[in-house]
Amino acid sequence: MNGRTSNITIPTEFPAAYSDEDQKDIRRILRWLMEPEQIAASWSQTQLGKRAGVNLGTLNQILQAKYQSPPSKHLKKVIEVIDLDRSRHEHRVVDMPYVHTSVDRAVAAACKRARMYRSFCVVAAFVGTGKTYAVKHHAELAGNVILLEARPGLAAYVMLDMLVQMVNASVRKSSRASRGTKDEMFDALVHKLKGSDALLIVDEADTLTEQAMEYIRRLRDLAQIGVVLTGTERLQPLVRDPRGQFGQISSRVNYWPPVITAITEEDAEALARAAFADDEEVTAQLTPEVLDAFWQVCDGSARVLCEAIVPGVRDYGLSKGRPLTPELVFKVGTDVLGFRVKRRA
Repeated sequence: MNGRTSNITIPTEFPAAYSDEDQKDIRRILRWLMEPEQIAASWSQTQLGKRAGVNLGTLNQILQAKYQSPPSKHLKKVIEVIDLDRSRHEHRVVDMPYVHTSVDRAVAAACKRARMYRSFCVVAAFVGTGKTYAVKHHAELAGNVILLEARPGLAAYVMLDMLVQMVNASVRKSSRASRGTKDEMFDALVHKLKGSDALLIVDEADTLTEQAMEYIRRLRDLAQIGVVLTGTERLQPLVRDPRGQFGQISSRVNYWPPVITAITEEDAEALARAAFADDEEVTAQLTPEVLDAFWQVCDGSARVLCEAIVPGVRDYGLSKGRPLTPELVFKVGTDVLGFRVKRRA
């Protein structure tokens, strides 16, 4: 038996270390992998082991009844994953389909212009508006896109090493004991990317160190690639002021829309409809008044809408048989989630 779910057989004999409960759990796991009990289609042992935090080799031996030690602690982790998956299914916890919002359009425009003109483009947005979500979506769909997800205080050396690995650049090192100096890694990146028409997207760019941003600037200049910088509202003043921390980039930027402070009402409506698209009964209850309530409670945050309000409405309203009404949305937002909602007249 390997990571695939095909050709699974249920053992008929077990080592003495396996308790009756262990044997019961193994049968349940194997039946779940084989269907029809399985809820998550096409799960493999590899996926199951990763989610449970159990080594694939160990899990394989356990399920084949070849593990010589008591397997209870490992089986418990796997059963918890299966139970959690079933609970998510029962509560209709599904991944949100991608929705093209105004934030998505701003990011797409920045990526298009940066690549076309081999320039810098800057998109700054308040947290929770969906900027990072849009960036990742574009990076997945477009070809030859390098997505660097920065983190606070990301040092230039570490950043260059990350980029070298992403693009598989060949670094000519002066020492075999080193991954290369900053200059060696930078030269390798320029050599690899020059003439490639690649697009580099740096998310959370406002968290970079000044030196790290200088390397990004020089990489764009020498390799002649497009660069999109995205971040919070702190990013724009860092770049726009020629004397600011990232000021040398300002003259190289050919697109920076106003700071995005919130999603639009139309965005909120589209997100709410997408969240309940799998349930026709609920979709029929998405009246203009209900959609307006979602908009008011989320306060311009896509994250709050999708990760707090929608699950709250499902768990504390719809799952209890209550109809989807504006009052339910407001009650969940204020009484359950603790938001301060200023209802408009």
